Amino acid sequence: MIERDAQTQTKYRVRNGGDLAAKVLVKHPRMNGTHLTGAPAGTEDNVGTGSALVPVTVATHATSELVVDERTTLRRNEDWFSNVADNAVKGFLADPKSDRGVVAKLTQAWSMRKEILDKGQTRQKLAQEQSSLGQESEETRRNLRAIEKNKSAEGLRARLTKRLEETATRIDDVTKQIVELDSKLAELRVSFKETLRDVKWVAPITTPST
Repeated sequence: MIERDAQTQTKYRVRNGGDLAAKVLVKHPRMNGTHLTGAPAGTEDNVGTGSALVPVTVATHATSELVVDERTTLRRNEDWFSNVADNAVKGFLADPKSDRGVVAKLTQAWSMRKEILDKGQTRQKLAQEQSSLGQESEETRRNLRAIEKNKSAEGLRARLTKRLEETATRIDDVTKQIVELDSKLAELRVSFKETLRDVKWVAPITTPST
């Protein structure tokens, strides 16, 4: 479960063309489920009307900028292999205040996670090569069938036959590597899940800043 802050900033520019400084109350429509952050002193946040009166002082013949900052907390489940989860866990591991026991287990799990991702990328490349080799092999067979009755193409037939044999050897090698990777990945994923099963940590309750 990842908790993140969503921020929306609304900027107002207020111009005073008079000869006296002016204090203006900007009526800002509030977003549901958010709280104001860093609001100027004297701000009236009217939850019932869904608006806020935000004061801003403008000097004579001048323009002032008012920034209304609204934030909300979003919670969502993230897959352990998502970038959001990766950033959150790395932030937790880097925090000196984090529970050392949890840090040790997560460090071990994240090492496995990296290995799973690395091996997964290697497997993907091998699978792409396997597919390309299969297409190449099929094309070579078609070419051999096209010249099988041509007696003058003996040299070409020999080259194609040799290429087909080399391709078949490479396909066998790639297939073996994929099978070995699948076995190792299955083992790593089980170990990863079992390591995470032992991790017990609940974030402390926080209250939104005002």
